[in-house]
Amino acid sequence: MHREHNTNLSLLFRNSEPHSSNKPDSKKLGRQLSIAVLGVEPPTAQSVSRFTQLVHERPVRQPLNGKVLLFYHYCTIEQPQELLDWQVLLCGLLRLRGRIHVGKEGMNGTVGGSCEAIRLYKESVQTHCRWSVHFGTMPFKESLGGHHCFPNLYVRVCREICQMNLSPELIHWKNGGRHLKAVEFHKLVEEMNTGIRNKPNVPTDTVLLDVRNLYESAVGQFDGAIRIPTRHFIDFPEVADRLIERYDLRKKKKVLMYCTGGIRCERASAYLRSKGVTQCFQLLGGIHNYVEEMGEATFFRGKNFVFDRRLTTKRVGTQLPVSTCIFCDEYHDEYDKHFSCDTCSCLVLVCKSCRTQKMRTAVCSTCFAKEF
Repeated sequence: MHREHNTNLSLLFRNSEPHSSNKPDSKKLGRQLSIAVLGVEPPTAQSVSRFTQLVHERPVRQPLNGKVLLFYHYCTIEQPQELLDWQVLLCGLLRLRGRIHVGKEGMNGTVGGSCEAIRLYKESVQTHCRWSVHFGTMPFKESLGGHHCFPNLYVRVCREICQMNLSPELIHWKNGGRHLKAVEFHKLVEEMNTGIRNKPNVPTDTVLLDVRNLYESAVGQFDGAIRIPTRHFIDFPEVADRLIERYDLRKKKKVLMYCTGGIRCERASAYLRSKGVTQCFQLLGGIHNYVEEMGEATFFRGKNFVFDRRLTTKRVGTQLPVSTCIFCDEYHDEYDKHFSCDTCSCLVLVCKSCRTQKMRTAVCSTCFAKEF
């Protein structure tokens, strides 16, 4: 499936002009928004009035103090193109930007917009007369941001809503590992690290696995976690095969895994289980939920990498960066989109001082290791 929708700026802001002098347009947009949010057609006069007022009062320019929403939900969708059409309509009317993947196995996305637009998006997903049956219980993760965190709105129908380049029929989300709430995951990580400290020469029966890419885990991770040398999630199966043999994961090893928001662990744990790893546990809601729930007690240190213009969220669990500049080795954890590996184009960490100087060729740690 390759049907997709990608707005340009003129399309994205087609409804962003003021309507104070054009009340018929406000009412028309209010009616469209009512249908998109609630799914009831024809809409009631009360709902049209409500959404017309919202359209009438929203500012011409998008505010910078909005929110970014991260979400995913696996379920069975018979007509993914219709799901795409709804998302395009809904996000366009709400003036949201972001990326959304839809497919026969569900929906995965991140969008940014005003606080009111984000609230209405959540309301729609939870109450829409057709789609709430599938997504009414989908969890959302919010962070500070807005529409400016994304260049446009990109909605696509795809075979895998989280691409690992393996058949979703063979590596199915229903066969994933057991979900652990933040407190449960925290306790197991604590037990693992305590055991390592008390018996440093005794192999642990627990493996903590970071299933994100190497440039993501570089700026934030759990102590004791295995950071895998991947650039893209499609590299995971090959790396996982080596990990299974190296750490003998099939022999009653407990595998704790985590990622940004949880979706990569769904497929990663299903893959490990397909290879005979029986004890797979995944952090429910990913790093985002864990940091939010555990607060100052967090074992995660550093920044959580995000796939939008912010690149990372605020640092937690430590005052100093956990990573360094690739040139001068000074502590540094702020990526700049203009600095990437000359070989593979992955982001590299270059401090502000080194950015202003003419430096040697930039090479990421994965490419550097392959040279030796």
